[in-house]
Amino acid sequence: MAGWGYTDEHDGTSGEQPRFTTLVNNVCHEIGAFQLQSSCWFQAKTAQTTVSGNLFYNGPRAGINFNDGFGGGNVVKDNVIFNQCRQSGDHGNQTQKPTVDTQTNQRKKST
Repeated sequence: MAGWGYTDEHDGTSGEQPRFTTLVNNVCHEIGAFQLQSSCWFQAKTAQTTVSGNLFYNGPRAGINFNDGFGGGNVVKDNVIFNQCRQSGDHGNQTQKPTVDTQTNQRKKST
């Protein structure tokens, strides 16, 4: 899945960019057999996207890839993402396991 907009160099005032895209309750797995540079969600020159309640696993690179910071306003919450970056290591530490803090009932990453 991808959101891809257009700008005139650094001028994004034309409005030719996806905005308010919503990805909810999707399952994405076993991708990258033919395209190793793939993610379950990729966006470039796209703003105000909500990615929520998805299950992404067994991918070659990042489960979610924001190519640039165009526009901002993105919301990523309540997703389960694991076993990603199997073909590359260029997306940070993938060994951290999510935990739940029983005091605040908030998810945290273990260190």
